[in-house]
Amino acid sequence: MACHVVSIITICFNNPKELEATLRSFEGLSSAIEVVVVDGSPGDACAAVAGSREGITYLHGRDTGKYDAMNKGLAVASGTSAIVINSGDRLVDAVRFSAVVDENRDILDSTIVYGDHLIEFPDIGFSRVSPRHPTLTGIRRGELPSHQAVLIPMRFYRANCYDDTMQYSADTKLMRTAFSQMPSKYLAEAFAVFSAGGISNMPGQWRGVIRHYREMCAARDLTRMEELGLLLRLLVRKTTQAAIGGRRLSNIQRQRAVLRERRS
Repeated sequence: MACHVVSIITICFNNPKELEATLRSFEGLSSAIEVVVVDGSPGDACAAVAGSREGITYLHGRDTGKYDAMNKGLAVASGTSAIVINSGDRLVDAVRFSAVVDENRDILDSTIVYGDHLIEFPDIGFSRVSPRHPTLTGIRRGELPSHQAVLIPMRFYRANCYDDTMQYSADTKLMRTAFSQMPSKYLAEAFAVFSAGGISNMPGQWRGVIRHYREMCAARDLTRMEELGLLLRLLVRKTTQAAIGGRRLSNIQRQRAVLRERRS
Protein backbone atom coordinates (compact mmCIF):
# COMPACT_ATOMS: atom_id res chain seq x y z
CA MET A 1 0.00 0.00 0.00
CA ALA A 2 1.32 3.42 -0.96
CA CYS A 3 1.91 5.74 1.98
CA HIS A 4 0.41 9.20 1.95
CA VAL A 5 0.75 12.10 4.35
CA VAL A 6 -3.01 12.60 4.74
CA SER A 7 -6.08 10.49 3.99
CA ILE A 8 -9.45 12.16 3.42
CA ILE A 9 -12.36 9.87 4.34
CA THR A 10 -15.65 10.58 2.56
CA ILE A 11 -18.78 8.54 3.18
CA CYS A 12 -21.92 8.66 1.05
CA PHE A 13 -25.35 7.04 0.79
CA ASN A 14 -27.60 7.54 -2.23
CA ASN A 15 -26.52 11.18 -2.68
CA PRO A 16 -24.52 11.38 -5.94
CA LYS A 17 -25.11 15.12 -6.34
CA GLU A 18 -23.58 15.90 -2.95
CA LEU A 19 -20.73 13.43 -3.54
CA GLU A 20 -19.95 15.10 -6.86
CA ALA A 21 -19.73 18.52 -5.17
CA THR A 22 -17.43 17.13 -2.49
CA LEU A 23 -15.09 15.39 -4.94
CA ARG A 24 -15.01 18.48 -7.16
CA SER A 25 -13.72 20.48 -4.18
CA PHE A 26 -10.82 18.02 -3.92
CA GLU A 27 -9.51 18.94 -7.36
CA GLY A 28 -6.04 20.37 -6.99
CA LEU A 29 -4.99 18.19 -4.04
CA SER A 30 -1.35 17.18 -4.03
CA SER A 31 -0.24 13.58 -4.51
CA ALA A 32 0.58 13.45 -0.78
CA ILE A 33 -3.17 13.31 -0.06
CA GLU A 34 -5.37 10.30 -0.79
CA VAL A 35 -9.16 10.21 -0.98
CA VAL A 36 -11.10 7.21 0.35
CA VAL A 37 -14.80 7.06 -0.57
CA VAL A 38 -17.01 4.65 1.40
CA ASP A 39 -20.37 4.06 -0.28
CA GLY A 40 -23.13 2.33 1.65
CA SER A 41 -25.71 2.81 -1.10
CA PRO A 42 -27.56 -0.25 -2.41
CA GLY A 43 -27.44 1.12 -5.96
CA ASP A 44 -24.71 2.42 -8.26
CA ALA A 45 -25.48 6.16 -8.48
CA CYS A 46 -22.61 7.14 -6.19
CA ALA A 47 -20.39 4.47 -7.73
CA ALA A 48 -20.71 6.20 -11.10
CA VAL A 49 -19.57 9.49 -9.57
CA ALA A 50 -16.60 7.99 -7.76
CA GLY A 51 -15.66 5.84 -10.76
CA SER A 52 -15.44 8.88 -13.02
CA ARG A 53 -12.44 10.18 -11.08
CA GLU A 54 -8.94 8.79 -10.98
CA GLY A 55 -6.88 8.12 -7.90
CA ILE A 56 -9.78 7.43 -5.50
CA THR A 57 -9.88 4.42 -3.21
CA TYR A 58 -13.50 3.28 -3.42
CA LEU A 59 -15.32 0.90 -1.07
CA HIS A 60 -18.90 -0.18 -1.81
CA GLY A 61 -20.99 -2.29 0.53
CA ARG A 62 -23.52 -2.27 3.32
CA ASP A 63 -22.69 -0.72 6.66
CA THR A 64 -24.55 -0.28 9.93
CA GLY A 65 -24.44 3.52 9.83
CA LYS A 66 -22.21 6.51 9.24
CA TYR A 67 -19.73 5.69 12.01
CA ASP A 68 -19.28 2.12 10.78
CA ALA A 69 -18.62 3.56 7.31
CA MET A 70 -16.05 6.01 8.70
CA ASN A 71 -14.27 3.12 10.45
CA LYS A 72 -14.17 1.12 7.21
CA GLY A 73 -12.55 4.04 5.41
CA LEU A 74 -9.98 4.55 8.14
CA ALA A 75 -9.13 0.83 8.11
CA VAL A 76 -7.83 1.02 4.52
CA ALA A 77 -6.34 4.53 4.72
CA SER A 78 -2.57 4.81 4.20
CA GLY A 79 -1.98 8.35 5.44
CA THR A 80 -0.07 9.26 8.57
CA SER A 81 -3.02 11.53 9.45
CA ALA A 82 -6.69 11.53 8.48
CA ILE A 83 -9.60 13.95 8.16
CA VAL A 84 -13.29 13.09 7.64
CA ILE A 85 -15.04 15.26 5.03
CA ASN A 86 -18.29 13.57 4.13
CA SER A 87 -20.41 13.93 1.00
CA GLY A 88 -22.13 17.29 0.99
CA ASP A 89 -19.22 18.96 2.78
CA ARG A 90 -16.26 20.31 0.83
CA LEU A 91 -12.81 21.79 1.07
CA VAL A 92 -12.58 25.57 0.94
CA ASP A 93 -9.43 25.47 -1.20
CA ALA A 94 -7.74 22.19 -2.19
CA VAL A 95 -4.48 23.88 -3.17
CA ARG A 96 -4.25 25.76 0.14
CA PHE A 97 -5.16 22.60 2.07
CA SER A 98 -2.33 20.78 0.30
CA ALA A 99 0.02 23.57 1.38
CA VAL A 100 -1.16 23.24 5.00
CA VAL A 101 -0.43 19.52 4.85
CA ASP A 102 3.03 20.16 3.42
CA GLU A 103 3.81 22.87 5.99
CA ASN A 104 2.87 20.56 8.86
CA ARG A 105 3.95 17.16 7.53
CA ASP A 106 6.67 16.80 10.18
CA ILE A 107 4.12 16.82 13.02
CA LEU A 108 1.04 15.24 11.47
CA ASP A 109 1.96 11.76 12.68
CA SER A 110 1.95 12.87 16.32
CA THR A 111 -0.08 16.10 16.61
CA ILE A 112 -3.71 17.01 15.94
CA VAL A 113 -3.87 19.92 13.48
CA TYR A 114 -7.19 21.75 13.24
CA GLY A 115 -8.71 24.94 11.91
CA ASP A 116 -11.98 26.76 11.30
CA HIS A 117 -14.90 25.67 9.17
CA LEU A 118 -17.66 27.50 7.33
CA ILE A 119 -21.38 26.73 7.55
CA GLU A 120 -23.23 27.43 4.32
CA PHE A 121 -26.86 28.55 4.58
CA PRO A 122 -29.02 28.56 1.44
CA ASP A 123 -29.98 32.10 0.39
CA ILE A 124 -27.93 33.59 3.23
CA GLY A 125 -24.27 32.83 2.71
CA PHE A 126 -21.57 31.61 5.03
CA SER A 127 -20.99 31.76 8.76
CA ARG A 128 -17.48 31.10 10.04
CA VAL A 129 -17.00 28.94 13.12
CA SER A 130 -13.71 29.39 14.93
CA PRO A 131 -13.23 26.71 17.59
CA ARG A 132 -11.97 27.62 21.00
CA HIS A 133 -8.62 26.15 21.90
CA PRO A 134 -9.66 23.02 23.80
CA THR A 135 -9.24 23.41 27.55
CA LEU A 136 -9.60 20.61 30.08
CA THR A 137 -13.08 21.89 30.88
CA GLY A 138 -13.96 22.24 27.20
CA ILE A 139 -12.75 18.73 26.41
CA ARG A 140 -14.82 17.38 29.31
CA ARG A 141 -17.90 19.14 27.97
CA GLY A 142 -17.24 18.07 24.38
CA GLU A 143 -16.59 21.63 23.18
CA LEU A 144 -14.38 20.58 20.28
CA PRO A 145 -13.72 21.53 16.64
CA SER A 146 -15.81 20.10 13.81
CA HIS A 147 -14.41 16.85 12.37
CA GLN A 148 -14.43 18.44 8.89
CA ALA A 149 -11.56 20.66 10.03
CA VAL A 150 -9.53 18.26 12.19
CA LEU A 151 -6.51 16.19 11.10
CA ILE A 152 -5.93 13.36 13.58
CA PRO A 153 -2.81 11.15 13.50
CA MET A 154 -3.46 7.68 12.14
CA ARG A 155 -1.62 6.14 15.07
CA PHE A 156 -4.55 7.32 17.22
CA TYR A 157 -7.11 5.85 14.82
CA ARG A 158 -5.29 2.51 14.81
CA ALA A 159 -5.90 2.26 18.55
CA ASN A 160 -9.32 3.97 18.61
CA CYS A 161 -12.35 3.92 16.34
CA TYR A 162 -15.76 5.56 16.13
CA ASP A 163 -18.34 3.93 18.40
CA ASP A 164 -20.68 2.49 15.78
CA THR A 165 -23.35 1.75 18.38
CA MET A 166 -24.03 5.50 18.42
CA GLN A 167 -26.06 7.45 15.87
CA TYR A 168 -25.22 11.05 16.75
CA SER A 169 -22.26 11.62 19.07
CA ALA A 170 -19.47 9.14 18.28
CA ASP A 171 -17.35 11.89 16.70
CA THR A 172 -17.53 13.93 19.92
CA LYS A 173 -16.66 10.85 21.97
CA LEU A 174 -13.66 10.02 19.81
CA MET A 175 -12.33 13.57 19.64
CA ARG A 176 -12.59 13.96 23.40
CA THR A 177 -10.22 11.03 23.72
CA ALA A 178 -7.92 12.35 20.98
CA PHE A 179 -7.59 15.86 22.40
CA SER A 180 -7.07 14.39 25.89
CA GLN A 181 -4.20 12.18 24.75
CA MET A 182 -2.41 14.13 22.00
CA PRO A 183 -0.90 17.60 21.50
CA SER A 184 -2.76 19.90 19.13
CA LYS A 185 -2.05 22.86 16.87
CA TYR A 186 -4.64 25.42 15.78
CA LEU A 187 -4.46 27.22 12.43
CA ALA A 188 -6.59 30.35 12.04
CA GLU A 189 -7.94 29.50 8.60
CA ALA A 190 -11.02 27.68 7.31
CA PHE A 191 -10.41 24.15 6.01
CA ALA A 192 -13.89 23.01 5.03
CA VAL A 193 -17.48 24.02 4.30
CA PHE A 194 -20.36 22.34 6.12
CA SER A 195 -23.58 22.54 4.08
CA ALA A 196 -26.66 23.24 6.20
CA GLY A 197 -29.90 22.64 4.32
CA GLY A 198 -31.95 22.51 7.51
CA ILE A 199 -31.71 21.02 10.98
CA SER A 200 -30.81 17.65 9.52
CA ASN A 201 -28.81 16.55 12.55
CA MET A 202 -31.73 17.14 14.90
CA PRO A 203 -33.77 13.94 15.41
CA GLY A 204 -37.29 14.23 14.07
CA GLN A 205 -39.13 12.08 16.64
CA TRP A 206 -39.27 12.44 20.41
CA ARG A 207 -37.70 9.01 20.82
CA GLY A 208 -34.79 10.25 18.73
CA VAL A 209 -34.46 13.34 20.95
CA ILE A 210 -34.09 11.16 24.03
CA ARG A 211 -31.51 8.95 22.30
CA HIS A 212 -29.65 12.04 21.10
CA TYR A 213 -29.61 13.39 24.66
CA ARG A 214 -28.35 10.12 26.12
CA GLU A 215 -25.59 9.88 23.52
CA MET A 216 -24.53 13.48 24.05
CA CYS A 217 -24.25 12.82 27.78
CA ALA A 218 -22.37 9.55 27.21
CA ALA A 219 -19.90 11.28 24.89
CA ARG A 220 -19.18 13.99 27.46
CA ASP A 221 -18.34 14.18 31.16
CA LEU A 222 -21.05 16.54 32.38
CA THR A 223 -22.24 17.57 35.79
CA ARG A 224 -25.87 16.92 36.61
CA MET A 225 -26.73 20.58 36.08
CA GLU A 226 -24.97 20.57 32.69
CA GLU A 227 -26.94 17.47 31.68
CA LEU A 228 -30.21 19.17 32.62
CA GLY A 229 -29.22 22.28 30.67
CA LEU A 230 -28.42 20.13 27.63
CA LEU A 231 -31.78 18.36 27.86
CA LEU A 232 -33.58 21.70 28.11
CA ARG A 233 -31.89 22.99 24.94
CA LEU A 234 -32.81 19.83 23.02
CA LEU A 235 -36.43 20.01 24.20
CA VAL A 236 -36.73 23.66 23.26
CA ARG A 237 -35.45 22.95 19.74
CA LYS A 238 -37.79 19.97 19.33
CA THR A 239 -40.77 21.93 20.66
CA THR A 240 -40.02 24.72 18.19
CA GLN A 241 -40.02 22.20 15.36
CA ALA A 242 -43.34 20.74 16.49
CA ALA A 243 -44.88 24.20 16.87
CA ILE A 244 -44.37 25.10 13.24
CA GLY A 245 -46.17 21.94 12.15
CA GLY A 246 -43.40 20.58 9.95
CA ARG A 247 -43.10 23.79 7.91
CA ARG A 248 -39.64 24.94 6.87
CA LEU A 249 -37.89 27.21 9.31
CA SER A 250 -37.10 30.72 8.17
CA ASN A 251 -33.52 31.29 7.04
CA ILE A 252 -32.68 33.18 10.24
CA GLN A 253 -34.23 30.51 12.47
CA ARG A 254 -32.39 27.79 10.57
CA GLN A 255 -29.07 29.62 10.83
CA ARG A 256 -29.41 30.16 14.56
CA ALA A 257 -30.53 26.59 15.17
CA VAL A 258 -27.67 25.02 13.22
CA LEU A 259 -25.09 27.26 14.87
CA ARG A 260 -26.41 26.32 18.32
CA GLU A 261 -26.32 22.65 17.38
CA ARG A 262 -22.75 22.84 16.07
CA ARG A 263 -21.57 24.57 19.25
CA SER A 264 -23.39 22.35 21.76
